[in-house]
Amino acid sequence: MVADLVQFLGHVSHVTTEPLIEFSDIEIWNHSASNSLTIITKDSDFLHYSTLRGCPPKVIRLKCGNKTTDFICDLLKNNALAINAFVTVIMIAIWRYYRLYLCKDMTMAL
Repeated sequence: MVADLVQFLGHVSHVTTEPLIEFSDIEIWNHSASNSLTIITKDSDFLHYSTLRGCPPKVIRLKCGNKTTDFICDLLKNNALAINAFVTVIMIAIWRYYRLYLCKDMTMAL
């Protein structure tokens, strides 16, 4: 799945390749924030962290229920333009002068 998405989303990694599989949600959050990564997840906990802590990292929450890996991969590919725009535009704005204002809600739902 990860290799499939690289051509659409650029740098993509999975918790198993970082390796973060044994990390808690908050450790994944902190790792993502420290490395300017965007979290793509079905887990609502990361949405709550975003509300409480702001960004980075940015969070894309998948609200598609229990689907196959192929379905998720296709969903991400089909929304690659929106995802890349969300990640890029926000990063440009953060490094300019809107940091505090734009960081209040850095979430996107698919």
